[in-house]
Amino acid sequence: DFGRKFMFSATETFVAAGSCFAQHFVRELSARGGNVLIGEQRHPLISEDTQHGCGVYSARYGNIYTVRQLLELLQQALGVRNTIYEISRRSDNRWIDMLRPRAVPMGFSSEWHAMADRNYHLKVVANLVKSMDILVYTLGLTESWVNKKHDFCYPIVPGAISGDFSPADHEFKNFNTSETIHDLQRVFDLILSFNPRAKFLLTVSPIGLVATAEPRNVVVSTTVSK
Repeated sequence: DFGRKFMFSATETFVAAGSCFAQHFVRELSARGGNVLIGEQRHPLISEDTQHGCGVYSARYGNIYTVRQLLELLQQALGVRNTIYEISRRSDNRWIDMLRPRAVPMGFSSEWHAMADRNYHLKVVANLVKSMDILVYTLGLTESWVNKKHDFCYPIVPGAISGDFSPADHEFKNFNTSETIHDLQRVFDLILSFNPRAKFLLTVSPIGLVATAEPRNVVVSTTVSK
């Protein structure tokens, strides 16, 4: 049955997350009257530029490329998993949260500041999950880089923006179909355990991969990923 599963009402609230295409979805949905929750607002004393990272998504989590990354974020936010702190100093001496390295372009003034902001960020995500009506998630990639010792994935390979890549600590992971479906089901189950009324709208990003860690042309990896 390919019929309509549910409809949206003007009063329902949306939370958006996912790959970079989700940013466009947020803007269009808001422009068309959709009620998009924004949990991390720009402070009025901060200028209206992109360096603070607010308003791009419902929270400052940046691009969430893989379902595993989304699952691990939710697990931390909802207290199912201990908070993961991996903070690195950038070349300009600003500090970066390695689990969202592009979410706050200006970076942080200290490691403590970055850790405190992560704690606040996770509380915001938890509140969004509990208060939203609909999660819009844009699936983007299946390729990821994993911390071998602590078993968590990064949105971007360590060393690309900050930190150092080490074959002893990091490994490439390309999630297959069954793993992705399994992670999606875990995401749904986790959210519904805290918010039984939640509904889910999945989209797939039409934007191709910029690069691939597989030994093949990036066009092939884009096709496989989608």
